Amino acid sequence: MMGRDLAARIAGGSDAALCFPLTPLQSSRIRSITRPLVECLVNYYRSRDAFDDFRHRRRRAS
Repeated sequence: MMGRDLAARIAGGSDAALCFPLTPLQSSRIRSITRPLVECLVNYYRSRDAFDDFRHRRRRAS
């Protein structure tokens, strides 16, 4: 049903004939926190890797 409506719209059909309304794209609110969240996670995993490296170096020295 949706494929048929989209094909009709691409072929030049009117918006009123569609079974679902067309709305403009909107930006997501979560986009504003994505970058700080990813940076925080990267730093977290870097610190975990550093701690793990430290533990393994101590074991080898013993």
